[in-house]
Amino acid sequence: MFSLAGKKALVTGAGSANGIGFAAARSLRELGADVLITSTTGRIQERASEIGATAFVADLTVESEVKALAGKIPLLDILVNNAGMTSVSSPAGTGEATDLGNIIIKSTIYSSLNHGTRVSGALAQHLLINIRTTALIAQ
Repeated sequence: MFSLAGKKALVTGAGSANGIGFAAARSLRELGADVLITSTTGRIQERASEIGATAFVADLTVESEVKALAGKIPLLDILVNNAGMTSVSSPAGTGEATDLGNIIIKSTIYSSLNHGTRVSGALAQHLLINIRTTALIAQ
């Protein structure tokens, strides 16, 4: 079986128990990776305890928080830069959908620039995955 034993992986946006980020983190952990996960809220601690990961609370749309997080993590073999969001709001056209998209793009860029530079060794030999999802539920 394929193994990631000895590899370090960071998965951002892993706070939702039903989200893509947590599913990715769980899969990496099941394959043997040492997994670090982030979310904007303390619920990330619950996710970490469920899979035996290390958790960090950080808002990756804020550059200073990304830099602070980068100083706390080891060199990485895998970065899953997952940014997603669900909003229950008014229909698109009011500007909110665009705002959500900008938040997701900003967090992806900040995280890639700051964590991507910490991927150990040559980037070509390691894995960097960017995921961006938005679900907008109109009322």
